[in-house]
Amino acid sequence: MSQPLQVEYENTIEDLVAFNEHDTRRSATVRRLLLGFVLAVLALSALSLLQLRHQDGGLDGVSLAVTFVPIALVVVLAFLVLPGLVRVAARQRLREGRCDALVGPRTLTLEDDGIVERSRTGETRTSWPAVERVVVDDRFVLIYLSAVHAHVVPRGAFASREQQDRFVAAIERHLKPRR
Repeated sequence: MSQPLQVEYENTIEDLVAFNEHDTRRSATVRRLLLGFVLAVLALSALSLLQLRHQDGGLDGVSLAVTFVPIALVVVLAFLVLPGLVRVAARQRLREGRCDALVGPRTLTLEDDGIVERSRTGETRTSWPAVERVVVDDRFVLIYLSAVHAHVVPRGAFASREQQDRFVAAIERHLKPRR
């Protein structure tokens, strides 16, 4: 890379909350936890069904409805409420301490030996081997340094789509030899 590529942007609390939500939606661990929750609910449903079968009167529509409608509602509500819970939890976690190093204006520079991030609190250098992957979603270019930590660059920070594409391609060139 002859001329270092650079982008200037500002991270807000809402950008970091959106990153947490994005990351949670795509997390294999979260998917496994949700699958475990659904399987536990199904197991409880099966036990309820067995209990109803052995009661006097056996199974009828009312018994089934009284048992399974609340269970189905719990599962549906869990999936509907989870994104909101992630947002609330992320905001609360970010308010637990000072966020000076996470929010505010910053400059990200791609150099031959890695990425340099400069903010009002200092400078951080990350060598290319420490970069796991780069992901572009509808709002951000996410440069992952671990499964839960990334540089969160708003797509609006780039002057054009071409500038964003050059920036992402430069990162991917450094990642390609490791794939």
